[in-house]
Amino acid sequence: MTYKKRIYIIFVVLIVICIIPLLFLSLYNNPTNDDYTYAIRNQDTNLLTTILNTYKHWSGRYFATAISEINPLIYNSLTAYKIYPIFIILAFSFSFFYLINTLYKKYFSKIAIISLSSLLILTYLVKSPSIVESFYWFSGYITYTIPIITNLILLAYLTKKEIYSTSLSTLY
Repeated sequence: MTYKKRIYIIFVVLIVICIIPLLFLSLYNNPTNDDYTYAIRNQDTNLLTTILNTYKHWSGRYFATAISEINPLIYNSLTAYKIYPIFIILAFSFSFFYLINTLYKKYFSKIAIISLSSLLILTYLVKSPSIVESFYWFSGYITYTIPIITNLILLAYLTKKEIYSTSLSTLY
């Protein structure tokens, strides 16, 4: 095994060591104040009314307000509240891998792409101001982490579209 491949494997092992505890921690996740507030708000009105009232009187985050309709507390499910962070963590990891794979699959091996993705995810985890707000707090991850995930996937999609198109002008 070459030195380079060992380094790649070390990054992959590090990300697995870091992600597994985060996945297990989600089993101990419990709602906090905003989660209850949004659940009550969303039970009383329909989606469109909720988005308009929130936009006019509280916050301009209409995307997060729309996503808050999947708040498991609306459906009285604490089990779903504990499972959602698992999906968020996995989707977050996948979105980084998808972008890196889209950008570099012609130039690097799969293990190199996985290790680079692992390095970026580790960097995010280390530099994140609050892992709790990023992955476990419902109001936090619908406002911040889900948009990061969708933007990474969108960037990968647009990059892939550009790679397969004949000119840059097709994006504009």
